[in-house]
Amino acid sequence: MFVDNINYLREHYPNLREQLKNIAPKYSIERMESKSGELTLNIKQHEKNNFIHSKYDPIKEAQSIIDRYQSQIDSSEKVFFYGLGLGYHVEVFRNRYPDHDVTVYEPSIDVFLNLAENRPLENVLKDSSLFVEVDSKSSTRFFNQYSQALLNKVTIIVLPSYQRIFEAQYQRFLEQFKANIHGKRINTLTNFRFKGRWTLNSLKNLSETISTPNLLDHTNKTHFQNKPAIIVSAGPSLNEEIDHLKYVKEQNLAYIFSVGSSINALIEHGIEPDAAFTYDPTQVNASVFTKVIERDYDLSIPLIYGTSVGFETLENYRGPKFHILTSQDTITPYFKSVKPQEYGFVHDAPSIAVITLQALGQLNVSPIIFVGQNLGYRQDIHYASGIDHRKKNLDLTDDKKKETFEVVGTQGETVVTTDGFNRMRHGLEHQINLLKQPKEIKFYNTTIDGAHINGTEFRYLSDIINDLSPIDTTFFLDHKNFVESNKDNHSEKIYNIFKSYEESLKSLFYKLKELNSSSIVSESAMRSYLNELNKAKEDVEKETFTKIIIFPIIRTELDIINQKLIKAIKEKELQTRYQAIVDLISNYYQLIFSVTQKIAPVYHQVARSLEDTVEDKA
Repeated sequence: MFVDNINYLREHYPNLREQLKNIAPKYSIERMESKSGELTLNIKQHEKNNFIHSKYDPIKEAQSIIDRYQSQIDSSEKVFFYGLGLGYHVEVFRNRYPDHDVTVYEPSIDVFLNLAENRPLENVLKDSSLFVEVDSKSSTRFFNQYSQALLNKVTIIVLPSYQRIFEAQYQRFLEQFKANIHGKRINTLTNFRFKGRWTLNSLKNLSETISTPNLLDHTNKTHFQNKPAIIVSAGPSLNEEIDHLKYVKEQNLAYIFSVGSSINALIEHGIEPDAAFTYDPTQVNASVFTKVIERDYDLSIPLIYGTSVGFETLENYRGPKFHILTSQDTITPYFKSVKPQEYGFVHDAPSIAVITLQALGQLNVSPIIFVGQNLGYRQDIHYASGIDHRKKNLDLTDDKKKETFEVVGTQGETVVTTDGFNRMRHGLEHQINLLKQPKEIKFYNTTIDGAHINGTEFRYLSDIINDLSPIDTTFFLDHKNFVESNKDNHSEKIYNIFKSYEESLKSLFYKLKELNSSSIVSESAMRSYLNELNKAKEDVEKETFTKIIIFPIIRTELDIINQKLIKAIKEKELQTRYQAIVDLISNYYQLIFSVTQKIAPVYHQVARSLEDTVEDKA
């Protein structure tokens, strides 16, 4: 390997440099000179020659490859190269498009070693990010990180020979890349849909959250240690387990927790769960509990809510409450003066069953028993009887059937499911896998005609009941009068952080206004003004109010502006750079100011509510 390349890897990719020392070659690669004089590589497979680059003219081939993608490149700012080879096509691209964001993925360590032994990496990889596939685990981590950081459209350029020579790896790449981008798209859509609600809910729920116990922090976990817990979901198979659940309740054989809509099916048959879990951030979530409230069941059934749950749910629910800090809530940790990891929290998830599973895992219950967790359709139905508020969209119509597919069921049969249900299943499987490693928790899935969940054992609920003995399930009845002790500090906090934020925002406004009232023409004046403007922007970003309220609402939009700022800062011509930065920071201010105007009335209403609560307790 070139000494310069060794130094380059040590400086820019030290982990890769260390990995290269311990890897044995997998392929026999022959270096050959093409007819035009440039090197090419030949990999022999089954006595057949496979050239990485043209054996006639690698440069001309590279130019042809980039020409083929020109229209796609022109409409995107990011480019992803699959297959580096000796890097000719990457160099051609860089000469034509020096400002594009480039990532290079090399699936063959052997090919990369040949590149490092024959060509200067600094020239080939100029201003590019490199990843070399060493094993499948590192590849999975890379794709997860890459997809999460991806905000804009990306053009994928594949070195043609790789589709043939590394066919299996290429197919895995396509599947993994598509899966990660699809997951990213789902997450992005979820963020766009809920980001305002997550923050609004966490803020409006603050008074309630401060006044209620955190189930994962303010409870004695010995009450739950190694006690059986049943997670009751609203799938159609729940109908067959009602009598069994009644028996469990009457004999106190296990904790019974309803998740989402299943509480309606339970109370329809006179079964009161020990607690009801809820976390949906939408306004519609309140309708889940309409029947519960109308029949006064809410006075006796404790509600365990994620702190970013739709605030309307808590406003209507009159009974005892416990909260669980959710990862989308950036407000509660500040006012509680805690770190989420130390306070007890759950990660956002595609279903309330996954949220509940995380919580019960932290409470050390065992076994965890799934009931009514169909994760698909049963005879074209996916809800149990008694779910009146979801009468619409309950059945599998012809249009919906077009989006379904089959998965393995709990007893080896096939179950019709959807992408949404499948993501819920993967969420449960991921969480079960995490819980199984450090803890000896057993997981049973009793759902007849439901999708199989990896990590669970199928057993009939009737058989499990025979193994259970009565337990004390009165825990939730003993914590109705919990009051947070340091409540009197919160109202002062809430006013102070807004006042400080308001002053910083005004400073940014006046700095932008200064541009219109003064003549900034000299280069030194421009540079000075840009430094001051950037300082004013950074001061806003340092504010606690910005971090816990503003950023979570418009993080994606601000990230896009900041990416454009990074690009504008690289502009060589001062006047162009100056105008671009000023325009972008003006847009930045307008976006933040607009959100502030909308959230401020709610914020001050919460502050007054906290004051009133303190006075009531005085």
